[in-house]
Amino acid sequence: MNVDGKLIQVDYKRSGISQDPWLNDGLLQTCCDKYSAVRFGILDSDGPEVDSYMFYNGSATTSMPTSGTATYNGHAIIAGNTVQFDEHDWLKGTSQFNVDFGAKKLNGSLNIDTLEAVNITADISGNSFAGAANSNSFPTKANVEGKFYGENAKELGGMIRDVSNIGSDTSWGAVFGASQ
Repeated sequence: MNVDGKLIQVDYKRSGISQDPWLNDGLLQTCCDKYSAVRFGILDSDGPEVDSYMFYNGSATTSMPTSGTATYNGHAIIAGNTVQFDEHDWLKGTSQFNVDFGAKKLNGSLNIDTLEAVNITADISGNSFAGAANSNSFPTKANVEGKFYGENAKELGGMIRDVSNIGSDTSWGAVFGASQ
């Protein structure tokens, strides 16, 4: 994967790979075999001089519904610089979304056991969505971006980024995916 001109290895060539349903290769956590059109996860740093990266990618839908509603359920991974992350660099949980294709609206949440729910609202444009995320576990709202993937938008994936506090003691972010 190429991020800002840096080539980052995100395949599983090392030993010690496990699955729970996340593919776990130590520093690389990728979700999940459940999804056919989207992948998302985190490449954690192995030291203070190396950046961590969250990512999502897939086969963007070319057949976006223009009416009707859908419910999506899935997975999420979240990272932050708050007390909840003292023992772990990231936490895993679930995601749930309600989409109104006619109104071009997406509402959802990420649910992580040790955190308050992360609530997401977004507007849909084409096969993409953008909006905001907030949680009582974090002091700031964050930006949300994502896309619909696969035939007839059968899956979605996206990222939350707290762009106002990058590098601060309160910054946070997440990646997520879900299927109908």
